[in-house]
Amino acid sequence: MVDGDCLDGYPVLARSFPADCAVTGSDAGQVTTGYDTQCLRGRGYRIAVR
Repeated sequence: MVDGDCLDGYPVLARSFPADCAVTGSDAGQVTTGYDTQCLRGRGYRIAVR
């Protein structure tokens, strides 16, 4: 999953991502929203691994 913190500093607008790739998860008791990387890849987005 990529979230807003991961996307900071990159010239990408999350609103351009497909809405059906949006996911919610839990991290240390906090609800996190972001996008499923497999879903994005399936729609032609490239995901760089750091």
